[in-house]
Amino acid sequence: MHSSFAAPTAAAGQPASVSWSPITFDDPAITYTLTDFGGTSSSVVLDPAGGANKVAKIIKTLAAELWAGTTISTGPNFSVPQIPFSATDTIMTMRVWAPAAGIPIRLKVEDAADPTKSCETEAVTTVANAWETLTFNFANQAPGTAALNLAYTYNKVSVFPNFGLTGAQIGADTTYYFDDLTFEASTPTTPTPTPPPASWSPITFDDPAITYTLTDFGGTSSSVVLDAARGANNVAKIIKTLAAELWAGTTISTGPNFSVPQIPFSATATTMTMRVWAPAAGIPIRLKVEDAADPTKSCETEAVTTVANAWETLTFNFANQAPGTAALNLAYTYNKVSVFPNFGLTGAQIGADTTYYFDDLTFAASTPTTPTPAHADASTGQLVAHHVR
Repeated sequence: MHSSFAAPTAAAGQPASVSWSPITFDDPAITYTLTDFGGTSSSVVLDPAGGANKVAKIIKTLAAELWAGTTISTGPNFSVPQIPFSATDTIMTMRVWAPAAGIPIRLKVEDAADPTKSCETEAVTTVANAWETLTFNFANQAPGTAALNLAYTYNKVSVFPNFGLTGAQIGADTTYYFDDLTFEASTPTTPTPTPPPASWSPITFDDPAITYTLTDFGGTSSSVVLDAARGANNVAKIIKTLAAELWAGTTISTGPNFSVPQIPFSATATTMTMRVWAPAAGIPIRLKVEDAADPTKSCETEAVTTVANAWETLTFNFANQAPGTAALNLAYTYNKVSVFPNFGLTGAQIGADTTYYFDDLTFAASTPTTPTPAHADASTGQLVAHHVR
């Protein structure tokens, strides 16, 4: 259903160009004219909620047509100043007082000299017997009516209270108030710019603004705990259980989809360091990076512990990938990281639960010239699919 009824027209004769300003019914220099059609009865009155400001009062009478409404004008030929719609500015707002929630209020704009050029949209009241501001987006025209055409001049406006119901269907005279018809300078629905991705920073487990998530696979059990050797700082504790697979490990993440900020690898910067506490020297620690959105894009490397039951900093050079695994590809996005304690041995082969601590996962700004030795495992190439999730 649409308002095929044309609001009142008069002979052409446009006013001198005046820029749009809100229709407030309060400016003594402006003549506000309300022109009824279809069975409304309107007037400019004091705000029923109190105060000295003026508003438009529109009664949809018992005898009203379903398309009954009122044209609000401030110039000749039922006109208002041209509404400056643009590709990004298609919104008008209006304060509305209605007798119930859920009532459709239709707003129509048209060319005061050509009623065939128009656009209509609606908003629905949400409160009863109180003022609220409704938003009318002319980019979303009412069904069955013409779309907004930016080549047209829109300088006439009409409001239709409870559009679609006759006064007889409503069952009584109903009273509405309208005020502050305003053109919005920008469309509220414009998407908020996406913030730039977070830049890499060391994973310390100590920043209260960051949620550190440890995701186990293959038989590990991990948690964030206090560093028993250093006091108040937090670290990751990973237990490789007796039931663990040889590829058991833990993904360390700070963002959605098991992600971390993108690791900024380059041709000259391919290393990461991590503080490690292990139960013995000679234990291989594998570190894997991958694309959080594509597990087929990954790189793995290893470093070997040199002390027992003490902290040390290990260096992981992804230019030296683990045997049987993919080389570092600088065209890929690496934003997911997993650690594999004592990679290559099952918990059963180790013979007991074993505990490791990890902290301060850091990207090194430049790559050391001496590669970190990698621990080789003959079956590694067959295991990649097992620990890619």
